[in-house]
Amino acid sequence: MQKLINLKKEYSKVFVRDITSLGGMIFYMLNLIISIIAGQYVLCKALAISLVFIFLISLSLRLVYFKPRPKKQPYQNIYERLDASSFPSIHAARITALAFIYGYVLKLSLSINIFLAIIVILVSYTRVKLKKHYLIDVVTGVVVGAISSYISLMMI
Repeated sequence: MQKLINLKKEYSKVFVRDITSLGGMIFYMLNLIISIIAGQYVLCKALAISLVFIFLISLSLRLVYFKPRPKKQPYQNIYERLDASSFPSIHAARITALAFIYGYVLKLSLSINIFLAIIVILVSYTRVKLKKHYLIDVVTGVVVGAISSYISLMMI
């Protein structure tokens, strides 16, 4: 029985790790590359512009307001301090921007948009579960992602 419980815990850790990676930079860049390969240049442009705004907004907030992560992260210089700051969640911002931009540019169906919304919620949850962010950090990250995607869609 204990072996089964340990196996369940291990799969849970893997699931959380894999879901949170959907908000990571590698996944975002992969989407940019795929949009170029697929000839979806409007999508690529919107994603690229949104990413720039996500970093401009998020890093500006982190420079002005430092909030340590729930699981404290040491830092010795300004770059490490920016990474050690919890507010806002850039993972939540990136996955939100991906969902909004895909939904708008590709004119996705309601069911796919609901699926994307669930992914945004799951990524946000995993950031809190992994003690990388507090709830307010991911909520603000979602808002930053929504604003960034709106700005990028207005620019294309």
